[in-house]
Amino acid sequence: MFSCRSSGITQSSRWVLKLEYVANPTAVAGLSNVYTSTSFPAGIGFRVLDASNNPLPLGTIAGQANAFDIGTASIGQESFKWSGAMELVKISSTPAAGRTPLVLTPTVPSQVWGNTSENGSYTSFTWYIDKTALTTCTVINATQTVILPTVSQQALTGSNVNAGATPFSIALRCQKGSRLYMTMTDANYPDKTLNLLFPKGGIYGLAAVKIERTGGTRVSFGPDSSAAGAINQWLVGDTPEGILEVPFVASYQTYSKDSSAVFPAGKLSVAATFTLSYQ
Repeated sequence: MFSCRSSGITQSSRWVLKLEYVANPTAVAGLSNVYTSTSFPAGIGFRVLDASNNPLPLGTIAGQANAFDIGTASIGQESFKWSGAMELVKISSTPAAGRTPLVLTPTVPSQVWGNTSENGSYTSFTWYIDKTALTTCTVINATQTVILPTVSQQALTGSNVNAGATPFSIALRCQKGSRLYMTMTDANYPDKTLNLLFPKGGIYGLAAVKIERTGGTRVSFGPDSSAAGAINQWLVGDTPEGILEVPFVASYQTYSKDSSAVFPAGKLSVAATFTLSYQ
């Protein structure tokens, strides 16, 4: 309930809920009058509901940008009552961590209220969007060496030939509640985005190692980054409560279009790192 001066509203206008201190509010596609902001934690939106639970559109009302229309301000009106609700909406599978205020100010633009303290007196309601830290995973075998078998040069002669397939896995202990993504990086050439690992000093030479994911999809490597949408980042899946094994297969791979190319004899050493992203 809001009270005006004894003279009441002095000019016809609208009662509005003005959205304060929110950067670039934008509508969320596919949801009815749900809005988010660059100042909110990613994956969180909100909407304002009237007494019948209908979501109100955000717009310019009575000259006030980023406002919700909540009723008529008639000349002579001495009080106003409005019932509604503010509702937070999860707009992605795993909202990001973070804390930000959400302030709504009920007002009649340029109208003196009953406290007569200033033109356009107002009251503000503040909510905080707050979330605990994201669920994460702990790497069980953070450092490991994968030993490929000794193979003959004959087995690795030709264009795009591979041999010595050796399975390995990255073991994680996880908490349930996140979508887990991974990026693998060639430790010797961290800026490269190829789908082969090369020994130091041997890039574009004949000798390389490929790593495949489940189903035979070859890993393409990318710069170390946990940002959503990073180069060559892929979805591992939803994190379980407990142990998650991420399986791979490593193989020797010839890197040549020459059908007579021979994989060089001797030892071959490559290295890769991985970065997890929780989204």
